[in-house]
Amino acid sequence: MQVSIVNKKIFTCGEHGIIMFDINSNQESNEDIFLKPDVDKEIINTSSNMSFYFSNKNNHHKFKSKMVNTPVSLGAVEMFDYFGNNIGKYSKERKNNSTGGNISLVTEKVTLLSSVINRTKDCSVIYLQTYSPLENISSKGIINKCITHDLTQIKVDTSKVIVFLPEKLYKLFDEAGFGDIIKWIPVPDELNMINYSLEEIFGTVIRGGPSNISTFLKISGGKLDSVMGRPLNATISHRSDNRVQFISNSINSSSNIICVLSDIKDNININYDDHLKPDSFNGSFSDSLDISVTPSLPVDFYIKLFGLKELLKKIRRR
Repeated sequence: MQVSIVNKKIFTCGEHGIIMFDINSNQESNEDIFLKPDVDKEIINTSSNMSFYFSNKNNHHKFKSKMVNTPVSLGAVEMFDYFGNNIGKYSKERKNNSTGGNISLVTEKVTLLSSVINRTKDCSVIYLQTYSPLENISSKGIINKCITHDLTQIKVDTSKVIVFLPEKLYKLFDEAGFGDIIKWIPVPDELNMINYSLEEIFGTVIRGGPSNISTFLKISGGKLDSVMGRPLNATISHRSDNRVQFISNSINSSSNIICVLSDIKDNININYDDHLKPDSFNGSFSDSLDISVTPSLPVDFYIKLFGLKELLKKIRRR
């Protein structure tokens, strides 16, 4: 972790002046932490190709967002709507889970769960957020008959089919006598079904990322009136006691900084935390140009000298 200050310039006119400098920081990123499920609690063989079935685009989007921070499996991961239409794929050869395609889920919901299961391949996961046949039924007996009629239509081997569903919905299937026909995984209502399922199947990744750099650049030799800058992956702030705060949480960051000074009584210096300084650090602005001794020079000279046109362009872009 290091912060360096380069390209220092100072221009003075009596007790007033402007200092310019560039600040750069670099640091290593902390390693990612991979957390995988316990081997004895494996839900599905992740070395095989897997298929995931979605009833709505919201869950489909959540799935792809969560997959970014999910360990890469050995098998391919395919996504389908309830009608069996392919809506994305993570290939077996992928290096990460950054993208699963840009196909959107647009089909309407399917009435029967059996029609979805009959379209499944080996190692399939179905997200059953709601069960539409029961939306307008209250009678316990009719509910049981509806579920029985539906699930007796299943015509495929369900040994490798997993259904994630809300706990309340699972109780209805269990009470109807179908608690063992499929590998149901009830999800507590307070948990996000997509996040819960992916963590249970693949685990999760806690991204390391760089540490946070926060340091105060202390200006001495004059009064710091204002600060301008154009930071990249960082923030610059004018603070009290003649300080400029530099904050970065990126591996590499930089900024060009311009400070307007008054009441200059001594040589201008800049200082900051010792542990961030390179060995070659020198905080003195020693090459001062006193513009008060060149009054006959045209205005264009100072425009070019201070780079005012470029400065104005940068400020207007902000």
